[in-house]
Amino acid sequence: LEFQQSLEAWFLPIYNHEKKINSIECFTKKTSPSSKYSYNINNLLVCKQIKLEPDEYVLSKDYSSIYVKSVDNRYNFNEFVKESNGRVRICAELYKRKRKIYFSSDQKSNLYIGLMVVTYICTIFSLLCLLATILIYCILPVLRTVPGKNTMCYAFSLFLAQLFFIIRAYITNEIACAWIGGFTHYFWITVFTCTNICCFHMFRLFVRNALTHGDVSAERKLFIKYCLASFLLPLLPVALNISLAYTNIKSIQFGYGGKKCFLLDHKAQILMFIIPIFLQIIFNIIMFSITFHNIRNTPKVKSTQDRHDFTIFIKLFLLTGVSWLFMIVDGFFDVSPFTFLATIVNGAQGVIIFVSYICNKRVFKLLKDKHDQLQSTRSQNIHSSTANHTTTTKM
Repeated sequence: LEFQQSLEAWFLPIYNHEKKINSIECFTKKTSPSSKYSYNINNLLVCKQIKLEPDEYVLSKDYSSIYVKSVDNRYNFNEFVKESNGRVRICAELYKRKRKIYFSSDQKSNLYIGLMVVTYICTIFSLLCLLATILIYCILPVLRTVPGKNTMCYAFSLFLAQLFFIIRAYITNEIACAWIGGFTHYFWITVFTCTNICCFHMFRLFVRNALTHGDVSAERKLFIKYCLASFLLPLLPVALNISLAYTNIKSIQFGYGGKKCFLLDHKAQILMFIIPIFLQIIFNIIMFSITFHNIRNTPKVKSTQDRHDFTIFIKLFLLTGVSWLFMIVDGFFDVSPFTFLATIVNGAQGVIIFVSYICNKRVFKLLKDKHDQLQSTRSQNIHSSTANHTTTTKM
């Protein structure tokens, strides 16, 4: 016996197509004077098969393929056999593989939609809480110690970083997109720089004993230095990224914009965003470890104010460290329940700050005292105004 492959056999008249899809038996090739037999040799001869009802597929007009609705896939002539009762048979492995891919992509799409909804809800609540935190710190002067002011800088930077993160999805102008990307990059770096300043301040206070309380002028000058460092140092990676955008480096695309209105290239994100944040987290861990070790070996912390400042330091360190550690770890994996946890922790930082720093008895008492003071001042003003009016009337 001599076997040959013939693609020409698949394009015989329609009645032959109708015959070949109804069985896997041979049919005669009539274009040659000598009788030759053609066989459809494919996986259907050896694979396990499943049957589909006539309403589960659509047969093409030339009988060369079927479209299966349940998996949104088309099967060619050598991937199915049509029976006389209208049913078709397909290799079970091929069908299940397509079905798995189809439903997997559909589930991923639903996960991404759910993740987006969670992100927006957490971020909006975070923005409201950050705004409330900043306002309360402005109302209560007693909270505005050096660490307290640094917390305000942190809250201000985080507010703008999350705000730009939200609005960048709605920017269509290319130039505006690049500007939003630059601001988003800058303020996220600023958030971590504020935590670095707080860690450094605690290090100087508890380890070096280089700070003293009560000198208002010295504390004002110190905060100005901290503020300049917090908002000027983050300009370095931003300026470097912009400068490299005008170079001839082809392997990495620097600059801002693109579909996400952020850093253009994945490698640029690692170099200009992930690595600086990672180095800042390492700096915080080192400062925290040294400070914590020194406090453990000290019988008593110097003052109530120092203990309160250290509490602020601990909360800020844990908040930024844990939340971004979650995000970095999650970046190495696909969307999962852990992704939602990381998104909630990172997106709701403003809520955590508000609960940690504002929702306590001390702040509530300060707010109540402030309210009572305002009420008392208002009553005195009304009484004074009434007395003046009475005196004027008598005259």
